[in-house]
Amino acid sequence: MASRRASLSGPDWRDVTGNLIAFEAINNVKIVLRLETGDRNGYADLLVAAVAEGRTEVDGVLPVLASANVKCSDMKSMSLEAVVIRLLYQLDSNLADGEFAKTVDGA
Repeated sequence: MASRRASLSGPDWRDVTGNLIAFEAINNVKIVLRLETGDRNGYADLLVAAVAEGRTEVDGVLPVLASANVKCSDMKSMSLEAVVIRLLYQLDSNLADGEFAKTVDGA
């Protein structure tokens, strides 16, 4: 999920968009991102959450297949784009864990 451009400034919105499109296609999910403000020891913080929803409705809603979240203050001054890419790695791992659990449980 690295940048395709020769840039030292890190990923930008084009990289994130391409990664989201590819991730959704490969995993047959829809990614929903949520941003929230929070408080960390009296300072403002940004909380970013990513949810992978299935593409087929169950009882009228899209099922949540995996989720991941992070506080930006924990990311050691990463850009928002880099935070989203990191969340995709976490979602990928969580989706794999879910598939493995289904296999083990025989579902």
